[in-house]
Amino acid sequence: MSSDSNLKGILVAAGSGLAVGAILGVLFAPDKGSKTRQKIADKASDLKDQFVDKKEDLTDMILSLKSKIQDTVQSDGGESSDDLMKKIEELEKLIKA
Repeated sequence: MSSDSNLKGILVAAGSGLAVGAILGVLFAPDKGSKTRQKIADKASDLKDQFVDKKEDLTDMILSLKSKIQDTVQSDGGESSDDLMKKIEELEKLIKA
């Protein structure tokens, strides 16, 4: 009889563990695949928007710097100003690319 009651206890414990595990699995399961894909798409869109904003900020900053350099070069003149202007134009091409 003792082995029957041990077996019964083991089966009850295993059954209870399976039930609790199933309930917890349902409670803590991730969203459906469609919801997860939508979250990923939303996050990717947000990151793209942030990248575009940062690129625009950087472009504005560089163009402002370009203008300041051009003003300085024009007021100073000289051979080195041509080199600076070429570098500025190269930078501008990179920004627009």
